[in-house]
Amino acid sequence: MYLINRWVAIVKPKQPLVDWLNDLPDLEEKPATPEEVRQDCTAILLPDFTELDEGREFIKKIYEGLFNLELSAWCEDQEAWPQNRDYVLFRQWFDVEIHSMVIDPFEDAIEKEKI
Repeated sequence: MYLINRWVAIVKPKQPLVDWLNDLPDLEEKPATPEEVRQDCTAILLPDFTELDEGREFIKKIYEGLFNLELSAWCEDQEAWPQNRDYVLFRQWFDVEIHSMVIDPFEDAIEKEKI
């Protein structure tokens, strides 16, 4: 096993995102609860910080891209997205868990794909 020199953040949708999804007219499968949308959440690698607050500040710097990524996963029509996507709204729509220990049990290389 290998300890990776990264932290990880898990972005978990909350009820306001579910409410928005359920109000979308063209969404075929509508999630009923936050629990359903929290079953397979986005994980993002962070730099190797020394303090949890550094991880929080990093998320604050990149929240806009995370917010857009999460919304586009559900709805590609940007006109249907909330107009004022500030950090306050991001925190109302998503919990973010930050963890300092990332373990890789495999020896093979990690593959990256630009998104």
